[in-house]
Parts: sequence; C-alpha cells; structure tokens
Amino acid sequence: MDIEYYKNLIEYFLHETVNINDSIKTHTEIVSKGVNDKQGVPYHIDVIHENSSLLAILTTVVKYSLNKSFKVEGEKDLRNLHGKFKKAGISLKLRLKNKNIKLNLKSERFPLINLYPIIDTLPYILIDNAIKYSHKDSEINIEMIDLGREITISIENFGPEIFEDEKEKLVERGYRGSHADSSNIPGNGLGLSIAKDICESHNGSLEIKYGNDEYNFNGRTYKKFIVSIILPK
Repeated sequence: MDIEYYKNLIEYFLHETVNINDSIKTHTEIVSKGVNDKQGVPYHIDVIHENSSLLAILTTVVKYSLNKSFKVEGEKDLRNLHGKFKKAGISLKLRLKNKNIKLNLKSERFPLINLYPIIDTLPYILIDNAIKYSHKDSEINIEMIDLGREITISIENFGPEIFEDEKEKLVERGYRGSHADSSNIPGNGLGLSIAKDICESHNGSLEIKYGNDEYNFNGRTYKKFIVSIILPK
C-alpha cells in the first residue's frame, strides 16, 4: 500500500473541499441576504452550482482512487455523451470565463451508448484538466464522431511543453510534466490516469497525442495537446 499517495490524496481532498465549501457558503449568504451587487444574483447562483458540481465530481474521484472497483458500480444504461460534455462545459463556465477560454463542442450525431454511471465524471475531469493547463485567451476544442461500432472523442488545447521522456508517463498516477509542475499550476496528477481507467473499464482506450503547432506565452512554450478517446458502442 502506498501510504504517501493516500496521505497526499486525503490532504488534497480536504484542501479542495474546504475551498469549495467556503465558496458555496460565501455566495449562498450573498443570495440569501438579497444582495444585488454589480455581478448580480444569477452570477452567484452560477458559482454555487459550479462548486456543487465540482464537489460531487471530487468525491467520486476520491472514492475511485480509494477503491478502483467503484468505477463499475451500478448498472450500465443508455447515456448521451454529447449531453454529458455539454453539461460539464456549462457547469465549468465560470472557470472558462475567468481565463477567457472558449469551449467548442462539435458532434455530428448524438448517439446513446451503454455506459456505467462513472462515465459522468469523465467530461468534468477532461475539461477541467484542459482549462487548468491552458493559458488565458485560448480555446478548447472537443470533437465527437460516431464511427458506427465506436465513438471517438478528441479534446484539444494548448498546454505547457511536454518533454519526450515525459510523454508516456502522463497517464501514470500522480505524474505531472516538469513544465506544468514548475509553473505553479495546482494539481495532483490524478486526472488523466483516472480518465484512462474509466475508458478501459468500458473496453475503450485513452491516448495522449501531440500536434506540431506551438507558440510562446509569458516565456513558456505551449504545444497542442490532444486527449484521444475511443469507446465501443
């Protein structure tokens, strides 16, 4: 048993939970007092909704990390993946807005496929991960294609440069690229490893790909980063 890993996981969970709870409490008090500041009541309600969604996802991620069989609990049922990604994008719209990131979701069709309930966390994990590592004033592009027997999903954004010897490690539990780690971007290296396990629990796959496009932002090199997913129907 990796005691240090679980210690870090619990510390991370407690830290994030306290921050989320503080935000929910603050904005709930503003709404309950009828304060109508320049941001307006709808803004505060959006903050409460976003943090509530993130708390639910965070709890699910921690449950999974402590018990990997959790990912296949519950019965499979028909789920609309396009709808799941759209809902996650709406729930995370304040995080997108804070960095002025545009989220583009493209889908040819909206097929229903049999999936475990844990799949609901996948869009949140992947979009939140893309937001976290993208710089301000950029875009995240998500494309879903129905190929008949399988669904392909690609999530593209520009993130900190990944060195050649780091590329295979990004889906390992707790691993973060050196540029991401040194840029003080918060994170614990769990997101992509969990997303990969969720895909594999559905007999699918998750791969990391890299485009040739790159540019410099605030003295750092950013390159196109692509998460490519295949899920059988």
